[in-house]
Amino acid sequence: MIDVISSDGLWASTPPMVIFTVTMLASFGLVIGSYLNVVVYRLPAGISTVYPGSRCPRCLMSVKPWDNIPVVSYLLLAARCRDCRGHISLRYPLVEALTSIFFVVSYWRFSPDVLEVVVACGLSSCLVVLALIDWDHRQVPLPLVFAGVICGLGLQPWLGWVAPFEAIQGVLVGGAGLWLMSGAWRLLTGEQGFGDGDVWVLALIGSFGGPVAVIKAFVVAAFLALAVLVLRIPWRRTASLRGVPFVTYLSIGALAVLFMPS
Repeated sequence: MIDVISSDGLWASTPPMVIFTVTMLASFGLVIGSYLNVVVYRLPAGISTVYPGSRCPRCLMSVKPWDNIPVVSYLLLAARCRDCRGHISLRYPLVEALTSIFFVVSYWRFSPDVLEVVVACGLSSCLVVLALIDWDHRQVPLPLVFAGVICGLGLQPWLGWVAPFEAIQGVLVGGAGLWLMSGAWRLLTGEQGFGDGDVWVLALIGSFGGPVAVIKAFVVAAFLALAVLVLRIPWRRTASLRGVPFVTYLSIGALAVLFMPS
């Protein structure tokens, strides 16, 4: 990696082209993050994510282009709709900013390989969508996951994150492994453990990172889920897996594996 810190200060030794690329990626990430907010809201409802344009969910007035600038418009409008003055959730600018950060980190982690940078940006965006939809609705858009698995397997010969055979192993270990664990949990406790969405998301992770990525992401997700379950016990008097958005935790685990140095 290019050293971006020198005795003359931050970015002093960074070529202008790198600064330009990072700036463009950050800006593009903000725009994509704005679209991801639309996807998270509309996809579970079966609404087109392209048409009609953005509108306030309360007054249903169309959002004007100058009120739809990622992060900036949220700040200028003081988190209020221009027409009805309804509150705008903080989630919208957070998703936009987080996506922008992921795009920049993808460049930092995988440049100068353009394909790897593009795939990392796309995969991180997909994981953000999966995490938020599962958090909101406890459901997973399986067509999106299936498309991701196909992309992961199909791109490996050129991507090279793992060997193609390892990618296939990752899908099998992730999908079949979690399915068997879910069956064992049901036999032991009599309740549903992991859903089909959990199984396929772990297969998605395996298609890009192989069995090792599956194990790492699952460990992170299990730790997060266990921590949440323990914290819920004083209020719910139970440690049931029911209602746990495990895909959300799997997505966090996958992002950690994606951006973690080898």
